[in-house]
This record gives sequence, structure tokens and C-alpha cells, in this order.
Amino acid sequence: MNAVDDNFRRDLQSEIKLVLEMTARVDERVKLVVEKQSEMTQRLNGFIESHNALLNRVSVIEAKNGNGLHDLKNKVDNLIERIVKIEANSDHINRVENIVNKYSDDVDQIQNELTNVEKRVNKIEESNLGIWSKTKFVLDHVAKGVWVVVVCWVLYKFGLNTPPLP
Repeated sequence: MNAVDDNFRRDLQSEIKLVLEMTARVDERVKLVVEKQSEMTQRLNGFIESHNALLNRVSVIEAKNGNGLHDLKNKVDNLIERIVKIEANSDHINRVENIVNKYSDDVDQIQNELTNVEKRVNKIEESNLGIWSKTKFVLDHVAKGVWVVVVCWVLYKFGLNTPPLP
């Protein structure tokens, strides 16, 4: 029974270590996602500020009859290309978030499996305890019966009468 407990404890410890390692990896990936997200937010804010500055310049140029509008158009095109690249990076972030969700689902599944294993072990221990207690009860009564027979035989051999019953 101790071997079963030791094996169960070793298995449980190894499973817990695996879960902790997996959660550490998930935490690292979430940290990376958060860092990337903050970096992307800062870059996007920079693009928004640049866009607003360009809009102000366009309105000033339009007020001056459109001189220098061609250079502004090139800058706007560059900004649009950079925004497209940022959106492509957001697809990477979505993929990382999907991976994190998958790992969290795996962690939940492992926790459920550990709970099931623990329940099974408890049932096995209870059934073993039940068998042991029944066996102990039977052996106890058999030993008492043998003891009574031995005492009666000794009394008979010594020629003593049994004590009177009240």
C-alpha cells in the first residue's frame, strides 16, 4: 500500500511540475504579447500623430492653392504602407493569443485529469481499507474463538469446573 502511495505521489509531483512548467511558458508568452501590444500601441499612436500633422499641413496647403501637395501624397502613401505592416503584425499577435488560449485549455484538461486520478486513488484506498477492516474483524473473532477453546481445554485438563455464570 505504501508503494502505491509513493508511486502516486511521484506521479502527482511530476504532473504538477509539468503543469507549473507549462504555466511558466504561458506566462512568458503572455508577457511577450503584452510587450508587443504596448510597442504596437506606441507605434500606432505615433502614426496617428503623424497623420494628424499631415492633415493640418494638407489643410494649410489647400488654403495656399495646393503647392507641395505631391510630397504630402507620398508621405501619406508611406504611412498607409506602414499601417498595413502593423496590421500584419497584429495577425501574429492573434496567433500568439490563440496559442496561449490552447495552452490554458491544456492546463485545465491536465487539472481535470489530475482530479480524476486523485478520485480513483481515493476509491482504491477506501476499498483496500474496507477489505482490511473486514479481514481484521474476521481474524479477531477467530482468534477469540480459538482462545476460548484453548481455555476450556486447559480447564478440562486440570479438572477444574468453569466458573458459574450469573
